[in-house]
Amino acid sequence: MKKVFIFCICMSYAFVQGQNFDYHPADWPLLNDVDFKFKSSVKEVESTTYSMNEKEEKTEAWQKDVLVFKNNLIHKWTQEDLQFKQNFTQVYTYIDGDVPNFKSREIFDAKNQLIDQANYIYDKEHEDIITEIQVKEFATHLPDAPPLEYKVDVVLDKRGQRQKDIYYSPTGNLKNEIRLTYYPNGLVASKQRYDRENNWVMTDSIVYGAMMRKTKDIIVYPNQNPEEEPVLVSMEYTYAKNGLIEEFKLQETEMEFVYKLDEKGNWIERRSYMLEKGARKPYQLIERKITYAK
Repeated sequence: MKKVFIFCICMSYAFVQGQNFDYHPADWPLLNDVDFKFKSSVKEVESTTYSMNEKEEKTEAWQKDVLVFKNNLIHKWTQEDLQFKQNFTQVYTYIDGDVPNFKSREIFDAKNQLIDQANYIYDKEHEDIITEIQVKEFATHLPDAPPLEYKVDVVLDKRGQRQKDIYYSPTGNLKNEIRLTYYPNGLVASKQRYDRENNWVMTDSIVYGAMMRKTKDIIVYPNQNPEEEPVLVSMEYTYAKNGLIEEFKLQETEMEFVYKLDEKGNWIERRSYMLEKGARKPYQLIERKITYAK
């Protein structure tokens, strides 16, 4: 049961793409996942996630998502979690100009109340590189309470490459810090998180394969017992020739994906199967309706 629970969490992070409260756009799954690399300009993508029975029939609906694009840029993402009865909407705005830089991202709850806002400040020399993120969090259950404001300083090297994200509280005190390392080709090798006391919290290391696709994600946490080895969670990805994820492995748990594509080569149906002792067990079905830009 514990293995299945951990698996569902990781699958939610890697594929279902739940609402993401990381503030740097480079960390958003939506901008990096192969599921959202469309072969044609899209206007809207509506998807529904279902469980499947042993006959591969869709049963309970788990989640609904609607993504709205303009000029190939994401502008709105509405998500309805049917299992946990949680709804969120993200709204993205951009700075006018030749470079489509994010201006802000706002997150609203089911009652359309603003709960989180991030505004982006860019480097004067490197106009497409973020150097500061201004964050406001709103307590919707306390309508008269002022928002909780804090900021993220993004430390760059001389080339404009992101080195650290330093989170500060409203009083200016350090909250936590993310430190990045890179491969020689510029791809991120690891992200290490530390708390305000400089205690290591976690490390996310990434391994890449052909076509610079992520083939392994290794997340390491300190053990509650300092005398024992850190806790390691390993996720592996195998790709088909068309670039879609074909197999996913979490520790000893394996999953296989089968796709149905439309005439433009984008997937409109994905069936996932748990692999147990060489047998495939139906797990999940995602149906997508893609509206293309004219």
